[in-house]
Amino acid sequence: MNMRRIISVLTMVCLLFACAPGAMAAPVRDKQLEEMTLDLGMQTLVDLVMGAAVLTDVSALETELQPDQALMEGVLALGMYQKVLPLDGKQLTYEQAKEMYGLVFTSGAYAPVEKAAAPFAAPAGQGLTFDFTDFQANPSIGVYIYSAAFDGADVTLLCDLYHYYDEPGMKAEDLPEETLTWLCHGEISLAYAPEAYFGYTLNGYTLSPVYLDGRLSDWQGMDNMEYEYSVTLPSILGLAEDAPGHMAWQSADGTVNLVIDVAVDSGMDYDQVLDAFLLNHPGQTVTQQREFSQFFAMGEGIYSLLVVPEGLPWAYTLTLSFPAERQAEFALYAEFIRNSLIVWGLSNG
Repeated sequence: MNMRRIISVLTMVCLLFACAPGAMAAPVRDKQLEEMTLDLGMQTLVDLVMGAAVLTDVSALETELQPDQALMEGVLALGMYQKVLPLDGKQLTYEQAKEMYGLVFTSGAYAPVEKAAAPFAAPAGQGLTFDFTDFQANPSIGVYIYSAAFDGADVTLLCDLYHYYDEPGMKAEDLPEETLTWLCHGEISLAYAPEAYFGYTLNGYTLSPVYLDGRLSDWQGMDNMEYEYSVTLPSILGLAEDAPGHMAWQSADGTVNLVIDVAVDSGMDYDQVLDAFLLNHPGQTVTQQREFSQFFAMGEGIYSLLVVPEGLPWAYTLTLSFPAERQAEFALYAEFIRNSLIVWGLSNG
């Protein structure tokens, strides 16, 4: 199922929540922006291009290649509709199309065509005309950039795309959780061009398959009364094992598994437990959060979290396994799961 069809299926559900009062802000992935600061021109450009990519269902553009015709038409149409390209109205000449193309793309050039590729575009005389009738009914597409790397010439961005019903340009952090759906992962390459309209031009991008469970308001909460913790888990998981000290969940196709084990505290201090954890997770990226009495490891297709609360009699281990080709997606879910896990005695001080 392509992105546009999935978005249309979600449309009515999202509208039911669009005006919900008192909604909680949507959680987002932790940013990793040590190398550079994001700016408005960059954000506007990636919002425009990724919005057009979803609108036209073009999941990739290889660097130095000519963009797909439908993507070009999507960028021109969306840029005019959202007024982020310097043209008004619903029509442009081929000369204007060439100029607008150059504001966005690094490689190639716009060439007139006899037939449009996008359903909302059509040749008209010596130019193009666009039909925006369906645009207002479509959700806006946002891009949450969480990593940026600059090599002196090009910028590589890692991001999560989301869709929502509100004015274009809304930040994920400012939207109610019920109105936002995380859509897919993106990797984007931009050429640094300070003289350009946006300050950058697009080299290329790739989008992941659509996320399996990006609507967080559908996730399920769980309280373990015996071992005194609560957690929120993806809705695609069903309970497979229900022993209080060993709870397990699994997706319908068996490719995603999550297990929470509770064991009697070993008596070792935090650093001793961390050393043992490092030995047991060779080759994985291990992060410690001493202030939360936890550390976690991310490997290919596997995520492990250990909580060792000082002064409590138990240690908590959470293990999430998933298809390696969905690494970025489940790294996002792992953050949300970790942030939702509350050990009651620890949270009470």
